[in-house]
Formats: sequence, C-alpha cells, structure tokens
Amino acid sequence: MAKAETRKLFTTWHKKLGIFSAAFLIFLSITGVLLNHAHDLKLDSNDVNAPFLLEIYGVELPEVTAVELAHNWLSHQEGVLYFGYDEFAECKGEFLGAVSLPEYWIAVCGLEIQLYTYANQLVERAGPMYGLPQPIVQVGKCYNSLCVSDGVQSYQLNADEMTWAQVQYPVGRVLQWVELTEPPLHVLAQVQSNRHGGEITWERVVMDLHAGRFLGAIGPLFMDAVALLFIVLAVTGIILWMQKNKRSGQRREKGRRKLKE
Repeated sequence: MAKAETRKLFTTWHKKLGIFSAAFLIFLSITGVLLNHAHDLKLDSNDVNAPFLLEIYGVELPEVTAVELAHNWLSHQEGVLYFGYDEFAECKGEFLGAVSLPEYWIAVCGLEIQLYTYANQLVERAGPMYGLPQPIVQVGKCYNSLCVSDGVQSYQLNADEMTWAQVQYPVGRVLQWVELTEPPLHVLAQVQSNRHGGEITWERVVMDLHAGRFLGAIGPLFMDAVALLFIVLAVTGIILWMQKNKRSGQRREKGRRKLKE
C-alpha cells in the first residue's frame, strides 16, 4: 500500500513539474529556431533601437532636444532633425532652435540655418560662407525675422538677401529667445527608436534570452537548473514507463496463468 502511494505521489509531481517545464521548453525551442536562422531572418544585422532594451544593456541614449513649431515638434538627435515622428534633415553643428515667421520657418544649427515653407519644402541653406555669425549661442525671433547671438552681439537676418546686420535696438524688449526642451514622451520614444544604433543586434538579444542572461548573474544558473529539471523529468519518465510496462507484463502473465488453470 505504501509503495502504491509513493508511486502515485511520484507520478503526480512528475506531471506538475512537466507542466511547469513545458513553458520553458517551448520558449527555448522558439529561441533556438530563431538563432538557427538568425542570418536568414537578419537578426545578426538589424540593430536594436527600442529604448527600454538599450537601457537594460546599459547603452546610454543620446540627448533629444526639441522646440514646438507649427503645431508640431522639431526634435534633434545625433545630428539629425525630426519633424514630428519622422526623420527630416541633417543638422550641421549643435541644434539651437527654430522660429516661425509669416512665410516660412527656420531651423538653426551651429553651422547653418535652414529655411522651409510651411509645406516643409526647403527654400535655402546658409552657413558661415553666407555671413552666418559664429559662434551661435542663442536663437530668437525679433519682429518678423530671425535673430541670433554670439554671446556678445545680436544679429538680425535679412532673408531676402541672406545678409546679417547687428541689432541696434534694446535686445531685452524685442528679442524672444528660443528655449529648447524635451519633446513629449510619445515623440521622444519614436525619435529614440529611429536612432542609428549599432551597439546591440537582435541576435544578441535572442542569444541572451536563450541563455538566461537577461536575468543577470543568476540567469545562467537558473537556465542550468531548468536543464537539470528536463534531465530529471526524462529519467523519471523512463522509470515510470518501465514500471508501468512491468506491471502490465505482470498482469498479462497472471491472466495467462488463469487461462491455463
């Protein structure tokens, strides 16, 4: 009787552990197949841009600065301007801001200004060769024009002639300096996801998931424990199968003896 109860308990725990380990078996099978076809699926060449994954790997995300413009956001990240969610233009030098004027809007980078229509069509790009003051430390709007400051003197743009003139009137009363800020979270997340990374590939992520390294130092040990559990289940499964076959054989033998009697 005790032997039967032990066998029943043994079988019950075998089933419970089997159900528990099935999820890991499915997970490891999926990640194993993905790794086996990593090149075909381009996992080894596609970079991870998801901010939360990069943070897990300790990759420092670049700063994103922005200014609200024409009911949208003009953001800057790693030398690239984004209008709303979309990559828009290259920014040469530090992004300093943008201003809205009656006929167009102007983005100002450290080494050039970019004039656009409100349909986002490029009108003009002008750098130091066109007299752009250097260095630019502030960007602002004066009346219906663009003004910049080099930290000592302020200059106003004549957009028709693409020339600059020193501002002669009281700066504090006329200039409205642009203050850069961080874009809203939904814009920030999209801009960061569009960055050109190169630090981590999706193959690396799948490999770390497969090996349990996502759980830190304890991860590989945990996956080792899961592997040992698979071995235990395989061994106990064989034992249970052999015991079942043995009992079936004994019952068949008893049946044959009864028939002979």
